[in-house]
Amino acid sequence: GEKIDRGSTVLIKPNLVRTPSTSGWASREGAYSLTLTPDGDITHRVSIEALLNILVEHGIRPENITVGECPGGSEAEVVYGALGLHELCEGFGVNLLDLNNAPAEKITVPNGVLLREVWLPKAALEADFRINLATLKVHHLAVVSLCLKNWGIGLPPGKYYGMDKGSGCFKKGLLGPLPIHDASLAPMGVEERVFQEGQEAAASRVIVDVCSARGYDLGIIEGLTVVDYDGIQSGSKRTYRLRRNNLMMASLDMAAVDAVGARVLGFDPQKILHIRWAGEAGLGVTDLDRIDIIGERIEDVEMRSNPRANQVHTMLPPI
Repeated sequence: GEKIDRGSTVLIKPNLVRTPSTSGWASREGAYSLTLTPDGDITHRVSIEALLNILVEHGIRPENITVGECPGGSEAEVVYGALGLHELCEGFGVNLLDLNNAPAEKITVPNGVLLREVWLPKAALEADFRINLATLKVHHLAVVSLCLKNWGIGLPPGKYYGMDKGSGCFKKGLLGPLPIHDASLAPMGVEERVFQEGQEAAASRVIVDVCSARGYDLGIIEGLTVVDYDGIQSGSKRTYRLRRNNLMMASLDMAAVDAVGARVLGFDPQKILHIRWAGEAGLGVTDLDRIDIIGERIEDVEMRSNPRANQVHTMLPPI
């Protein structure tokens, strides 16, 4: 396309927030949290491999490609080891970086609501083309965790914001954690623990702020599997289910890919704060009527999903 050519430097950021629970690496030091299901709530290795194949086949030089992640619930080397990413990247001749600890730079957040400036990895700031390879799943604070959240919460490095990045409960960073749970910084004067429309408003604002500071060029939602709750969930205990769908979604529009992904999960994207606010911030199109969908029809591939009890209003009515 117009944004990428043979000489481009490319960053691939998957979603590798946790260590696979079934891996021998699950008991390693640095595996602070484990995947919620045997697979599915982190990016599959096969998807990273397929994307590398496509880039190389289209003439992108391997030495110009970097795979990098800033896991919040695992040391990068642990989850990389569990998925065999060192071997995969060495086989292709591409770079593999721990973006939690790689060089970073502080940049200004234009029109930031909760963040006026943010530290981000230089590999993301300097790449000619940034690919966000997210998963298809629900989330207790944000309804869904797709491309916007994978970038907005997942990209700020743990070196500065700790791990997990909303609390620093696993490891402290050089700065305080991201203001995800900070009621004193809640937008629109909301008191309490920033819950608005069943979602943590501060987390949603941080997502939009980071994506506004430096976004991605191509958003891909890997829907090989779908992770949601095993029924409408309430209380602190959550149980999950895994379904297989063999679906992939992609867009050059940061917000449109999430709007479609949310709809595939059975939610109204306009009722999901960070998706709606991303559209209002000019990050992309969130109105499904204005999005051209090429390929399968949403109605034929949708996987209606269960949210938290306080988020049921975001669900679309039964057909």
